[in-house]
Amino acid sequence: MKITSISSVAMAALLLAACGGGAEPDASTTPETPETGNATEDQSYYSLDTDQSRVHWKGVMLGVKEHSGDLKFKPGSYVALSDGRIVGGELIVDMSTMTATDDWTYTEDYSREKLVGHLSSPDFFDVANHGEARLVLGTQKGNEVSGELTVRGKTNSESVTELEIRADDNAMKGVAKLVFDRQNYDVTWSTGAQDMVLSDDIELTAEIKAYKK
Repeated sequence: MKITSISSVAMAALLLAACGGGAEPDASTTPETPETGNATEDQSYYSLDTDQSRVHWKGVMLGVKEHSGDLKFKPGSYVALSDGRIVGGELIVDMSTMTATDDWTYTEDYSREKLVGHLSSPDFFDVANHGEARLVLGTQKGNEVSGELTVRGKTNSESVTELEIRADDNAMKGVAKLVFDRQNYDVTWSTGAQDMVLSDDIELTAEIKAYKK
């Protein structure tokens, strides 16, 4: 996928959709947040609402056909803010939640379920052995944040771009994009020739809603 401000995340053709509108989450449903014993007075920790956050993935084949879909975050995902800017955090994507949502003309022989099954196989994301993808966030500069992305047990430095954040004393919304080279994470089709028809870039767009601890 060529998981954003959030967000593990096409997952193969992957992984991290602009922050959607809609009603603000009910604060009474605020999920538990991670331990923040190392927090400083000027930092606030926001725990992701996994029901209202997602990663949209997109991958391209032959430069013309593309597949896209969604992934969900796992509990424990959080973002740390200081003066309204990201200063840390960890986003954990549940790879077993991958879905395909594109409008490609599917058939019984080539269904969305079969596409997701193939992307989840050892040919690509090997979800049975690597059920999580993670993005550890650094410090925001402008509308970008550095991060360490882990997919299939491989970790590389990446940049989260097009970052937009809105936060108050109770909640935050964020959206961002991340484009990574799948070859750097061994997300490669072992057939070789067939792998060449897939773009190396996987695009992730993450949208999050989170609550302050």
